[in-house]
Amino acid sequence: MTFHEFITQKYPLYADLDIKVGLTVRQICELNEEYMKAETVIKTDKIKCPGCGKVQDAEVTQHLNAPFATYIKNCDCGYTIMESEWDVVK
Repeated sequence: MTFHEFITQKYPLYADLDIKVGLTVRQICELNEEYMKAETVIKTDKIKCPGCGKVQDAEVTQHLNAPFATYIKNCDCGYTIMESEWDVVK
């Protein structure tokens, strides 16, 4: 089974788009992957890491396919700061 056959059987909508828009299924899948990864930086906060205490800049992002902003920062110490630990420093 080819890639095209696999995708069009699993996702018939893609086959329809392939005909109407003139895109190949591979192009549609690549566009979908780009869309899923697309994000916009809403703001930058200075936050304090609860693991090591380091104050650092952290970006708040909004993914195009998510209904809410993402508050996640990986500190250099290895600690992952999540929204519930987002301690903004003035």
